[in-house]
This record gives sequence, C-alpha cells and structure tokens, in this order.
Amino acid sequence: MRRSLLALALLSPQACWKVDATLLAADRVALDPEVGAPAGWFVETLALDPTLETRCPDDEPAIFVAVYPADADRRVVEGAPSLPTAIVFHSGAFDFVPADAVDDPRTIEDEGGRTFQESNGGDSRLTLEWGLRRVYTSLGHYPNLDPSESHAGALPAALATKGIAMLWPVNCWGDLWHDRRGVVDNDFNTDLFARDGRTAAEFVFRHALGPFPPANPVELPFHVDTDRLFLVGLGDGGRAIGELLTADGPYTTPVAVLDSPIDDYSTVYGSAALAANAVREGLRRIFPGVDEGNAAEVLSQGAPSAIPTARFPDRLAVLLSDNDLVIPAGANDALLTRIGSGTLDPDDLPLLRTLDPEHILSNADVDLSYRVANFLGGAPLLGP
Repeated sequence: MRRSLLALALLSPQACWKVDATLLAADRVALDPEVGAPAGWFVETLALDPTLETRCPDDEPAIFVAVYPADADRRVVEGAPSLPTAIVFHSGAFDFVPADAVDDPRTIEDEGGRTFQESNGGDSRLTLEWGLRRVYTSLGHYPNLDPSESHAGALPAALATKGIAMLWPVNCWGDLWHDRRGVVDNDFNTDLFARDGRTAAEFVFRHALGPFPPANPVELPFHVDTDRLFLVGLGDGGRAIGELLTADGPYTTPVAVLDSPIDDYSTVYGSAALAANAVREGLRRIFPGVDEGNAAEVLSQGAPSAIPTARFPDRLAVLLSDNDLVIPAGANDALLTRIGSGTLDPDDLPLLRTLDPEHILSNADVDLSYRVANFLGGAPLLGP
C-alpha cells in the first residue's frame, strides 16, 4: 500500500479554481493564512530574472515570492534592520508531457497536449499559475485541495511570529528542483523545453546574498541577515536543499529543515506499482540516462544525503511520519544514516518521527510549526 500511494503525491489533483489574475499583477498582499499571522506582514511577488529570459514552459517570466514585515521595508524605512530569512521550497514540482500525448510535445497548451498531471485529473504543473498557486496554498491563502498533503499556512505564520522573513522560489518546470539549463540539463530532445527548477533555487539564494545579477540586480524589499539564512524544504522541496548544497557556488546554510522528504528517488523509480502511471518516464526526462541499472547512482544527484561533509548544515532537522503513504519504504534510509553518523550534534535532537498519516507535517500543525521556527533560531527541535 505504501508504494502504490506514492503516485498520489506525484498526481495530487487540484480543483478547477484558478489564481485570480489580479494576484499576478498585485504589488503585494497582506500575509493572511487561515491560522492567523502577525499584523503588518506582506507577501510580494518579484521577478526571478530581471532580463525576463528565465521563463516557465508556458512562456511566462519566472518569479519568486518574498514575505516580510512592513517595518523592515528597506525602500521606505530608513535604517531598516536585516532579518533572519528562510528560503522555503514548495512541494509538488513534478510534471511532463507524455511522449504519446501529442505528435509534437511543444504544444503544451494546445488541445491534446495534456501533461501527466492533467491526464490524472489535475492541472498542469508546467505553468506559472500553478507554481504561484502552490506557494499561496503553502502560505495558507488558498484552500488546500491536495489530498496527499497538509497545508494551512501554519509554518509561515510561525516564522513571521518569530521575526523570520521568507523567500519562496516558484517552480513551474516540474523537475523536482533538479535542472539548470546548460549545467544540468533535462532531456530537451523529448521535452522540447528547458527546465530550470535548480536555476530558481540558485537565483533566489543569490538574491538573498546580495545584489544579483550585479549589472541589473533584483531589489529585495528587505535586508537579509546572511549569517542567519536558513533553508526549509516541504515534501519534494527538500530536494532543492540537496541540489543547492551539492552545486558549485556560494551555497551554505547553518540550519536546514526537511519536512517529509524523499531522499532516494531510486525507490520511486524501482517501484513496480508506478510503472503503469508512467512516473518513470517523468524521471527519465528530469534525469536523462537513468535506467534500472543505474537508478541509485543517477537519482542520488542532488539528494540531501549526498551533500558533502564540508557543506552539510551544522544543524539539520528531519520530520517524518512512519505512516506517510507518499514516501516509499526505504526512501530516507541513507539520509537517516547520515544524520546518525556523527555529523550533527546529538543534543539538537534533529529527528522527529510520528505515526500520524500525514505528508508535510509542519504546515498544518501550529505547535510543530513553532518548534521548526524555534529550531531555526537555535532551539532543539523537541525542546520546550
């Protein structure tokens, strides 16, 4: 049963409601999750790439989302303070156009060009709208209609209460945060579009570090305290953390949190229960050359368990349910071994395991969300 239900996470149909078009044009809106949040916090959408050359497969320019308090808005507040900041990676970034869906997979938006997710009753995840909607669902601004996950905006509310600003990359490429054109390419000859999920992760990190790109930088609305720049991954968003910390570049963090990760995707690729719904085909698009003989090696690229020791976070928390029907058996064995290998301070109590049958534990549980926020601030995960 556990393995057969992994498809739910990769399918997880959404209802037919759409992001209001005015949201895409809005400068900013108040942070207002269903669990409540401090007054005076805002959500603002920013261009990922000021040249607008980094685009989603639907040809919309890529974006990311900033969450911050008005009294730290550097554009209007003289001497605005630098804020501890969490880069939070959303879940669900998996989709592709099956080879037999259309004669020419370039026609993603054309009649007959249905994506994998659409053919299973959901919406295409290869659009800007879907990526933005998933972030807003994670923020608690939209109803969570994904039956495989739990979202109420509890985590962003807790982070805001603790004074931690947020940057949310938006993944519209369905690539599990793995690909960056020209560096780690997807199977372009089959997809006929470039995937850039890792590009989004890297660019947002660089925006947090300072003016980027130097010649035409994106101006963040607040100053980031780069000594307190944290990483949080929700579901398969945890792969983005592994991708960053295994990539060449200035990517380090003192503290990271993985909530319901799938570290080893060879457990996905090797699941016989998934063959019929073509998940393997999608993984071959993201990880060109993967097959049954090399799945463990190829699919470990960018896994959190593969982070080099020199760049492994000083403190890493992992949240898992032993009854999570989304995560295949054994998918986090290497990660749990890594945590227990002595690379982390055991006093941090970095592993929380529960029997609750939930996937993504911290975003609908107010108490746990505060434990995560406190962990980022230096407290033990299971402390008072």
